Amino acid sequence: MINFEIQTSQHSKALLQFAYSFTRDIVNAEDLYQDTMLKAYSCFNQYQP
Repeated sequence: MINFEIQTSQHSKALLQFAYSFTRDIVNAEDLYQDTMLKAYSCFNQYQP
């Protein structure tokens, strides 16, 4: 979990802004961001830099 947070924290603001650019609604953007991060977390063990 900590490694995931380290790897993704630097991109969280940009990802939320990107989600907002699609939805133009902060609540929907936050939901999209959360869904995206959950998907990324579930696949993180497969990540190979």
